[in-house]
Amino acid sequence: MERIRLLRNTYLSAYLFALRHNNVDPNPFLNRCQIPGDFEFLEGYMLPARLLHRLIQAAAGSCRPGVISATAGLYNAAHQPNPFADSLAHCRDLADAIERHNGNVALYSPENRFDLEVLRTEARWRKLGQSPTPETEIFCVANLIGHVRRFAGKAWRPGTVQVSLVTPAVLNALPMFRGVETCAQSNHTAITFAAEILNNAPSAQRARKPADAAGWSDPGCSDFVSTLR
Repeated sequence: MERIRLLRNTYLSAYLFALRHNNVDPNPFLNRCQIPGDFEFLEGYMLPARLLHRLIQAAAGSCRPGVISATAGLYNAAHQPNPFADSLAHCRDLADAIERHNGNVALYSPENRFDLEVLRTEARWRKLGQSPTPETEIFCVANLIGHVRRFAGKAWRPGTVQVSLVTPAVLNALPMFRGVETCAQSNHTAITFAAEILNNAPSAQRARKPADAAGWSDPGCSDFVSTLR
């Protein structure tokens, strides 16, 4: 229960950051969803899933489709607590980190399942089943990309993205998916990439400073990164 609480609160923090980063005041969304503005300082505060989803849906409409969730997903990938960050301390390479993440997910969100498929020169990291909403699916995709960037560099993009709820055109309109093939399928979310990067070791700097903005930022955000540093 404690890990689930931290995970939901971290998701909320990521969305509040994404709103501010896009020059949108998050307070009206917090008030509308009856979430206390000082939730981070309330010991043991448990954010109900229904309120988190309400805020995500409301926040998503403040910018063009997908922008807030993509920003939140990348940002969340660089911050603890999350199942991937917990795997970094002892992992040998990206493959090991992903496998550890997939095992850790059961501790944070038992309703979710992930797997890793390796077929010759291609690897596919997949979330099984559908996400609750299109916006949470965008968050999931961006989150997976942010995790891989810890090993492949901050400008890395997957070769293919598969989504079950989001219209591929929505992803194609976002800068982080330029040059990425996006396609629809029925019952999972996945990113596909060259299997060779599974052998990449984690950057010593990122392992030491998981919240470094360079680990999640998109190319073109250098002014913001400088400010955050």
